[in-house]
Amino acid sequence: MSGSPGVPWAILVAFCVAGPACTPAPVPPPPEPPLRVLVRSPLSTLDPQLTNDFTTSGVLEAIYEPLVAVDDRLRPLPALAQSWRTPSNEWWRFELREGVRFHDGRPLRAGDVAAALNAGLTREGSREGWKLARVQRVEASDQRHVEIVTRGPAPLLLAGLSQALVAAGAPSDAATAIGTGPYRVSAWSGSSLTLRAFEGHRGPRPDFETVEVRAVPDARARVDEVLAGRADVAEFPLADDLARAAASPVARVVAQPGLTLAMLGLRATRGPLADPAVRAALAALIDREALVREAVPGLGRPAFHLAPRAAVGYFEPQRVPAPSPATTAATLRARWPRGHRERLLHVDRDRRVAEHLRRVFAAAGADVETVELPWPELDQRLDRLEAPLWLMQFTYTSGDVADVLGDAIHTRTGDGRYGLVNFSGFSDPALDRVIEAAAAEMEHGLRLERLREAVDRTLEANVLLPLFEADTFYVTSRRVELPADPGGRLRPHRIRRLPPAS
Repeated sequence: MSGSPGVPWAILVAFCVAGPACTPAPVPPPPEPPLRVLVRSPLSTLDPQLTNDFTTSGVLEAIYEPLVAVDDRLRPLPALAQSWRTPSNEWWRFELREGVRFHDGRPLRAGDVAAALNAGLTREGSREGWKLARVQRVEASDQRHVEIVTRGPAPLLLAGLSQALVAAGAPSDAATAIGTGPYRVSAWSGSSLTLRAFEGHRGPRPDFETVEVRAVPDARARVDEVLAGRADVAEFPLADDLARAAASPVARVVAQPGLTLAMLGLRATRGPLADPAVRAALAALIDREALVREAVPGLGRPAFHLAPRAAVGYFEPQRVPAPSPATTAATLRARWPRGHRERLLHVDRDRRVAEHLRRVFAAAGADVETVELPWPELDQRLDRLEAPLWLMQFTYTSGDVADVLGDAIHTRTGDGRYGLVNFSGFSDPALDRVIEAAAAEMEHGLRLERLREAVDRTLEANVLLPLFEADTFYVTSRRVELPADPGGRLRPHRIRRLPPAS
């Protein structure tokens, strides 16, 4: 028999009944459920330099951080850099915060930042080009100071740096996805990503300990998951699903008015669309008020300019273009080959817009077939310049019309700095020079003049036609709140937990 020598059993029993040592341990509360986010397509990479995808870039901001951030009005804020100064128009000096650590515990050094930014400029496949188009080189002068030398003045440098996320090396899997952000990667399979709050992050702790991001390609299924209580956020709901989500007692519809334009792109290199007169005729056929009224009622505002109203470089049009179907139909009859059909590529979100345009073009004699593709396939077709016509939504992440001019209109360059999303094949060297001059102009009035010239020439080319200013919509559960975001992006680390309804 075991026991404590010399202590009567009755005393031991009495101690166990009355003493604190035998009180049952309190049952721990159940763990908080994770933040469950449903996105339209798999996150194809964890490397921030290899993507400019709208959704992926927003999610990766939870893992990696930029040198400089921006607030809700796109004004620069300290991030990894606590301060900066410009000894000259071509020389910028950034001082890093003290105490910043990577997820593996290593301290952040200026050499890490310089290596990341230089890789974004030079590595094959980098999508950082336009963000850093004016940068010549990046150096670490010591462990806490980063020096950036630009090719002449660079008025948009801080805006570009706010989108250039700093990773430790080149992330290829969950183990190598090492940043300094509020979340670290726990697991990743492409179609799903699990994030855990990083204990060593310098800033406020996020509201959710765990974030689960899962790809659900079917838009209706994403909304169904939120309505069934199995998800908290569904991105890009279809217009048909917004009403039923708004009527649900367990969900809400969130509209993020932002800096996004819906556009129609036209290939400029072959077929009838290579003819400027054909492109001008198709552009003249589009009645934007009718398109918004019939295809996206209440979800957008007609756009006649190459920039949203809130962007730098927006100019109130002198006149609203009026559709002229009679004259354009005559042009198309003469220049569109009989029996020729072109394809209009789009994703599920833009189904109604695509059908509206098809009917308008067909009535004037231009045979256009709408082709709905999954988001990743559309991206691949566009990258390979395989789309005759396509619908896209362009977000002006810096709040400046230069975003679309440098990235989508300028001739593609071999170093990836310009024309990265120029999917039309359009090239105008004279326009390129105006775009580059605007990107280097520090005097605000002169810069606006150059931007206006570039915008006017772009609209005359009719390779990227603004259709409407588009809000970004989400369906969420009632236990979360999505803060306002100027670009409408989904950033998991900024999503807040709401208290239970009383």
